[in-house]
Amino acid sequence: MPYLDLKNVSKTYQDASDQPVPVLNDLNLDVNKGEFVSIFGPNGCGKSTLLNIIADLIPLDSGAIRIDGKETSKSKIGFVFQNYSDSLFPWLKNIDNIAFSLQADSAKSKKQKRDIVLNFIRDMGLDNLPLDKYPYQCSAGQQQLVALARELVYQPDVLLMDEPFVSLDYDRRLAQQEYLLNTWAKTNTTILFISHEIDEAIFLADKFVMLSQRPSKIFKIFDIDLPRPRTLDMLVSEEFFKLKVPILKSFKEIIGR
Repeated sequence: MPYLDLKNVSKTYQDASDQPVPVLNDLNLDVNKGEFVSIFGPNGCGKSTLLNIIADLIPLDSGAIRIDGKETSKSKIGFVFQNYSDSLFPWLKNIDNIAFSLQADSAKSKKQKRDIVLNFIRDMGLDNLPLDKYPYQCSAGQQQLVALARELVYQPDVLLMDEPFVSLDYDRRLAQQEYLLNTWAKTNTTILFISHEIDEAIFLADKFVMLSQRPSKIFKIFDIDLPRPRTLDMLVSEEFFKLKVPILKSFKEIIGR
């Protein structure tokens, strides 16, 4: 039984003229526990809509989604958005931004929650994160790590990531990819990760999911059998290019080029 199970998921929006715009059509996807899944597809195909539906932020029109056999409303779902900096509270120090995800646990004091954060940061090897600073005093990369730590510290069943590195420059983006992989290896969190960068999507993933043009279905799924732990040297390896070529061919087929 798959850990994350999407069955016949469909979603239609209404445009400005009140005309129906089908976005997702009968989409099916199985994800194993602890798997890192990259989701890729043409612009406007519904990638973000899919994550928003899984997160219960918008309703689906038909179909069903289960996480470990439960409805998504009964599951713990973390979400790191593109505009992660906007999701941080500027009046809270980084340590309290991270601890905010533990707010629902009324049995623990503020000090206990801070201790959980400190232990998590140490275990994840993020000791250089400036916990006593405010988000606006930090770099974009540090803010992104705070947003990621906040979602992981409360041990979500599934972590959704919608292009979290899109605003970073290239060298910082590579560094954040390595941070993410190192953290994921320690937490074994099930991750769905949207990217517009094919190299990034391949490098991170166990499974690469290619969506079709709208209304989207699964066009093809590629197993990424690169060894772990991953290193940046793999991006220029022969094995990497062997994986990338059929993915590029499939994408060209989708967009008709």
